[in-house]
Amino acid sequence: MLRSSVFKGVAALSLATAMNVAFAQETYKIGIVSFLSGQAAESFGIPAVNGAKWLVEQFNNG
Repeated sequence: MLRSSVFKGVAALSLATAMNVAFAQETYKIGIVSFLSGQAAESFGIPAVNGAKWLVEQFNNG
């Protein structure tokens, strides 16, 4: 009984991992609306864009 449960758990985990790898190969485009010029660019816009780029890098690296 325990062996059957363990086998089912391992099979489900393997399937879930294989599905994640298949989905990880898709390309997504992400846009950000921000100020890149003007008075708000220095304090809000450019740091927001840099933060979004950093977040995407962290997400892609796992």
